[in-house]
Amino acid sequence: HYFSREDWLHFMNYFKKHMYLLEESVELLLQNRKHIGIVKGINDNFEFLVEVNKNLITVSSGEILKVNRL
Repeated sequence: HYFSREDWLHFMNYFKKHMYLLEESVELLLQNRKHIGIVKGINDNFEFLVEVNKNLITVSSGEILKVNRL
């Protein structure tokens, strides 16, 4: 079964609104380096958008080490 474009957009909008980590502070391990940032959402490829040092980065691999509830 395939999603129609309309179904896909509905699913993405729902997911973005109900994302558990949205606006939460997270500690990430990316390429063996720790980063602390705020989750700002996801893109259409389901990659995390995280603000780190006032820059928005895309996180498609790595590890979330810790969630610091704001």
